[in-house]
Amino acid sequence: MVDKHPFLRISGVVYVALATNLLLVLTSLPVLVLATLVRPGDAVIPLALAIIAAVPGLPAAFEVFRRNSDEGSLSVARTYFAAWWRHLRASLLVGSVVVTILGVLVVDVA
Repeated sequence: MVDKHPFLRISGVVYVALATNLLLVLTSLPVLVLATLVRPGDAVIPLALAIIAAVPGLPAAFEVFRRNSDEGSLSVARTYFAAWWRHLRASLLVGSVVVTILGVLVVDVA
């Protein structure tokens, strides 16, 4: 039924985008709080740890959008947190490597 009605398809995509962005903001809330309330130079290590902790939200968001485009799935929260948990170890490793490389580059430039 969703495939036959363009309005339902468009509203489904808007819902998936808004709900996914809300979940992405919620899971990366420590980064947002530290970046807005504390000067980045004063809290380098907590900010780096918060960025690493926020990285699993990215593959989870991609998984939600992939499921929506492939299957037409509108179950955002279940898909997001299942993908977040499934990609946790790999994304923490990638986030740690990226933050470490960027930290070294920033120290070298400064």
